[in-house]
Amino acid sequence: MYGLLINRLYLEEILDGRKDCDARPFPTDRRGRIALLDNKSLKVLGFADLVRVEVTDYAHYRAWQTTMRYQIPLDPLGDRRAYYLYRLRNVTRIATPLTVPTYSRDHVWVFIDDRVRRQATVQKGIADFLS
Repeated sequence: MYGLLINRLYLEEILDGRKDCDARPFPTDRRGRIALLDNKSLKVLGFADLVRVEVTDYAHYRAWQTTMRYQIPLDPLGDRRAYYLYRLRNVTRIATPLTVPTYSRDHVWVFIDDRVRRQATVQKGIADFLS
């Protein structure tokens, strides 16, 4: 399983349902169930299905970035290149963030063991049982 590293402020908006995608300056070929990780702590805060990647322009990319208090610096290439929206569905926040052993990490994706997914499933099962 792979986890997508996301700035915590944006990640909270995604987990709260205020955003349905993550915006990036580059595409990805990954699809399917992914973990959503805080890029600072490397903790899994939730899961989602990455269903598609859409090309967008710089104005839309900047608008996505400025819907909250965190601001990205202006890109000097700006409107001369494409940007990408990673569309997410079935976003689920987990009750207790999970620490993941990272085996491979680049600037966007982390490969994580399937044990993390099983831990989250157990966590959800306990929460469902108690509610």
